[in-house]
Amino acid sequence: MDSAHTKGAAIVSWWLHHTCPVCHGGKWELIPGTNRHSARACGECKGSGDTDIPHGWEGRRLLGEMEKALNQARGGISSATRS
Repeated sequence: MDSAHTKGAAIVSWWLHHTCPVCHGGKWELIPGTNRHSARACGECKGSGDTDIPHGWEGRRLLGEMEKALNQARGGISSATRS
């Protein structure tokens, strides 16, 4: 993978804050001048509430590996606290 450090940093940054900057994760357009959402899906995120994962397929692959490692760590902590 080319530029693995750069792509890894972008994935970690996305994971920490991936909500849509337009609707703030609310999935709906904001009514101008208010703090309320309209009945129309956000045009930026198309109603998902999230931004796109950076670096396409490679980014999704890195994110999957990161989440797998996190799940393994959580499982290890859980089993260690039971005994």
